[in-house]
Amino acid sequence: MHAVEQVGVLPLTGMFNVERVEHRVIEDAKVSALPLDDATVLYVLPKKFPLLKLTSLQRRHNQVSQRLKIMAQFRIDIGEATGQSLVLPQPSPKRWQPYRAAFLRTPSPNAKSNEAPYWLIETTEFKV
Repeated sequence: MHAVEQVGVLPLTGMFNVERVEHRVIEDAKVSALPLDDATVLYVLPKKFPLLKLTSLQRRHNQVSQRLKIMAQFRIDIGEATGQSLVLPQPSPKRWQPYRAAFLRTPSPNAKSNEAPYWLIETTEFKV
């Protein structure tokens, strides 16, 4: 599992505004996988950016958003004797292709979920 915390600032004062995004990689989870039930696991990740406190003037002139992007790939050993394993998540049937060693590499930080087979990519965004 790989995680990236992002903070984006979009100025609302000019004609050609572009969001500036700062990325910080979260190397390790604070707590390793904590099973909640048979199908759910919880990871606690450390915060990489300080808590943002904006004045009313800053809120009026900037739109700030915080994002957490998670990229995960899970390998389940099916048979110890056969050495076979199942990699999750599987691509959709239309885009399915046999698993190759190249799919083990972490996707680029800008990758979308449909661009990286065998990887779960989720982004959660919060407006500040």
